Amino acid sequence: MSDELFAQVECPVAMAGYELLDKIGEGGMGQVHRATQLSLARTVAIKFLNPLSPEFNQGALLHRESRAMAALAHPHVVTIYDCGQVDGRPYLVMEYVDGSTLRSRMEAGQSWSIAKAAPVLDAIAQALSYIHEQGILHLDLKPENVLCTKNGSIKITDFGLASSHMDARMLSEMGLAFGSHDYCSPEQRHGLPLDPRSDVFSLAVLAYELLTGQLPSRVYTPVSTYNRSLPRAVDDVLRRGLERQPETRPASVEEFRQALLRALGWRRPSSSRRQFALAAVLGVLLGGLALALLRPPRVERIETSRVLENDSVPQSAPFGGQDFLLYPVNRTSSSNLFLLRPEGGQILNLHEDDDEDIFPACSPDRRWIAFTSERGDARHICLLDLISGEVKQLTHGKGINQAPVWSPDGKRIAFTSDRDGNHEIYVMNADGSELINLTRDPGFDADAAWSPDGTKIAFASRRQDYGGFRVFVMDADGRNPHAVSPADSPGYVYPSWSPDGKRLVYGGPVDEAIEIFVCNADGSDHKQLTRLGGENSLAIWSHDGKRIVFQHSRRGAQVGSLFIMNADGSDVKQILKAMGPQDGGRPTWLSAAPSKR
Repeated sequence: MSDELFAQVECPVAMAGYELLDKIGEGGMGQVHRATQLSLARTVAIKFLNPLSPEFNQGALLHRESRAMAALAHPHVVTIYDCGQVDGRPYLVMEYVDGSTLRSRMEAGQSWSIAKAAPVLDAIAQALSYIHEQGILHLDLKPENVLCTKNGSIKITDFGLASSHMDARMLSEMGLAFGSHDYCSPEQRHGLPLDPRSDVFSLAVLAYELLTGQLPSRVYTPVSTYNRSLPRAVDDVLRRGLERQPETRPASVEEFRQALLRALGWRRPSSSRRQFALAAVLGVLLGGLALALLRPPRVERIETSRVLENDSVPQSAPFGGQDFLLYPVNRTSSSNLFLLRPEGGQILNLHEDDDEDIFPACSPDRRWIAFTSERGDARHICLLDLISGEVKQLTHGKGINQAPVWSPDGKRIAFTSDRDGNHEIYVMNADGSELINLTRDPGFDADAAWSPDGTKIAFASRRQDYGGFRVFVMDADGRNPHAVSPADSPGYVYPSWSPDGKRLVYGGPVDEAIEIFVCNADGSDHKQLTRLGGENSLAIWSHDGKRIVFQHSRRGAQVGSLFIMNADGSDVKQILKAMGPQDGGRPTWLSAAPSKR
C-alpha cells in the first residue's frame, strides 16, 4: 500500500459517546481500539482509518460504503454499527468479537485435518457468498481478517471499503485494491476489473494453506505433496480456484464452496437446534403445550430496515396475534426454512441442509411442511414431518417440480412440473401417488393455488396467444380454465386466494415494475395495492384475511425482502431485509391453535 497515499496521524484520545479502552490491532489502513458505547453500555471495536490524500473525498466514500456494510446481517460477518470522523480521523464502529484471529490458531508448516478445516472454510464461504449477494466484495481475505469467537463461531471482518460500484481503477488509485500480496488475486495486484471471482482466489489460497500448512506457489503444487491424507479430487477444486485468469475460476464462491466440501467428503453435521425448532413449531401449532416442556431454542435477531426504491416510507404496523410465518431465508448461501413473527425480529431455523429449500407450504392439519428442494440437477417436492423431523422426497426423476400447495382437506398436493417437456399444473396424493396432469396446454402453466373450498385452482399461465402471464382459474379437476386478469405480465404472478374464497391477490405489471394487485374471483374489480417499484410477488393472505405478506426485490437484485401490509394495501412494513431467495421466496402463514386449558 502506498506510503504517500496515507497520512499517519495519532488516534483521538477521546470520542463523544464512547470510552476508548485498549488498542487491539493495527494495520496499513489504521488502528482498532476496544471501546465502550456509553449509551448502550456495550463493548464495541472502533477502527480509526488513516486519512487518504486530499484528492479523495474520503468522508463521502466512507459514508457510502459503511452504509452498505451496515445493512449486512449474517452470523459470519462482523456487524458495522456506525461511521464518522473525529479530529480529522475517519472511523468505523463495529461489533466487538471476543476471541482471536484465525492466524493465531495456525502454526507454520502444520496442516489442519479435514474435520477441523472444513467447517471454518464453509463458514467463510457462506459469509463471502452473502456479501456478494449484497453487491459487496471483500478483497482482503486472509487469516488475520477471520475472527474465531470463544464459542467456536467464525466471522469475517476488514472489508477494506470495497463494493461492486467502485471500479478497479478507483480502488487501485486509493491503494485499496492490492489486498495482501500472498492472498489477493492477480487482477487485484494489477489494477484490473474485479468481481466475486477475486474473492474466490483468496479463499482458495486460504483453503490451500489450511489443508497443507503452505502457501501455494505461482506454479501449482498438488496438495498431496504436503498432505497425503487429502482426497485427489481436492486438487482439481483448488487448482481451479487458483487459476491466474478469473474466467477459468469457479463463477461464484458458492460454486467453489460446494465443490470443495464435496471433494473433502465433508457435510455440515445436523444440529440439535433443528429438534428444538421442530418442538417450537409444534408448540405454536398445538397451542403451546410442547414448548412448555422444553427449553426454548437459541434464536437470531435480525433488524429490519428500509429497502424501497422510491421515496415512499413504509409505516410501522405492529401486528399482534399468535401467527407465525415460514420463509426460505437465504442465510447460509442455501435457502433454508426459517420461522419468524409477522412483526419481524427473531428468526428460528426449522430445516437446514446444503440443498436449496424453497416454496414452503403447511398442511391443513399442521403436521407436514411441503417444500421444493433443489437436489443435484433437479427440483423435487419433499415433505418435512414436524414431529419426527424426517424428510421424504415425493417426486423423482430429472427436471423441475416446485411450488407445492395443499388441498383444503390435506389429501392432495398441486405443484408445477416440466416432467413432460412443458410446464404444467400437476396434482398428486399427499404420499406422492396418483400423479395427474391437470392443464395439458402447450403454453406455460405454473404456481397453483387451491381455493378454500377445494373446488377451484388458480394459477399463472402464458398461453400461446398471450405476450406474458395472466391469472387463470380452473375447476379442481382441470376443466374450464379461463383468464381473470387483463394484463400480460413477464412473470412473478403467483396468485393466492383470500380465506373466504372471494378474492385473489397476485403480481401484475405496472410499467417496468411488478406490483401487488387484488381482484374478485370472477376477474372483476382489479385494484393495485403496492407502489414500491421493483418486483413484488408471492403474496399470501393471513388466515383472518386482514393482512397480506409478500416478497419485494429491487430491480436486478438476486435476493428478496419480506414485507407485510393490511389487506387494503395500507401500513406497509418490512419484516426481513434482503435475506430471501429471488426465486421461490414464498412465505407461508402458520396459525396457532387455541390454547388448551
